[in-house]
Amino acid sequence: MTRENQKFLTDFIIASQEQAHNLGKNESGLDILSDIADAQKHGISAREYFGLSAEELAWQMVRELPNANPLPLILGEALANFVIFLIAGALISAFGGNWPSF
Repeated sequence: MTRENQKFLTDFIIASQEQAHNLGKNESGLDILSDIADAQKHGISAREYFGLSAEELAWQMVRELPNANPLPLILGEALANFVIFLIAGALISAFGGNWPSF
């Protein structure tokens, strides 16, 4: 791969991962390597092939991605809250509510 196309791919990967993370998107559908390789075989740079900078292409592609599944995040937070309340309840039970008064 030419240096120009390597830089384009690197810039695209960085920009798309940042934008996907910021927008809560799943970036698994962002594979442009085969497109860049095909363009290069025909003597066309990635910039010419896509007609956009790496950052512009990343932004355009990330906007079209589906949202990441929020269920694991929600379940993780619910579990953490449950554990906190469970520990707090156990501590209160262990000390019988006899807290020192000041």
